[in-house]
Amino acid sequence: QAFHCDEPASRQLACAPLFISLLTYEVFYGLGEEDLTTEFQPSEDQRLKSINYHGSLVAQHLLRFEQPTPVLHSLAAMPPGDCVQLACDPVGSHVLDAIFTSSTVADKQRRRIVRKFTGQFARLACDRHGSRVLDQIWSVASVQTKRTIAEEL
Repeated sequence: QAFHCDEPASRQLACAPLFISLLTYEVFYGLGEEDLTTEFQPSEDQRLKSINYHGSLVAQHLLRFEQPTPVLHSLAAMPPGDCVQLACDPVGSHVLDAIFTSSTVADKQRRRIVRKFTGQFARLACDRHGSRVLDQIWSVASVQTKRTIAEEL
């Protein structure tokens, strides 16, 4: 409720970027008072402008909860550009580390997140923090995904 992403239910898909940037729904999307009840409309536009240290910690801890599904669905709904930005950020990369190391995140959910990086593996490999995320992806990837990564690199 603090981030204004609980109602309407469609806004729950927007919760991860809000937690990571430590901004409310209205501030993050630049909405006014009249837009308080608007539905969330996913977009491919890159919107994640800032990654907050404490917001990253909130997201990491939420991913270690017994049921991290709402946060995972929200991360999977993020545009690929935002996922790459998160992976290449010094504090944001730890959110993705939490996905790949958490015992409460299912393999199917991890694969959904990994697919966000298809076509961006070389960019991750060339970044100081992104390369750490790529190492984590490699450690949990299937043989087919490893083949895709190797071809791209």
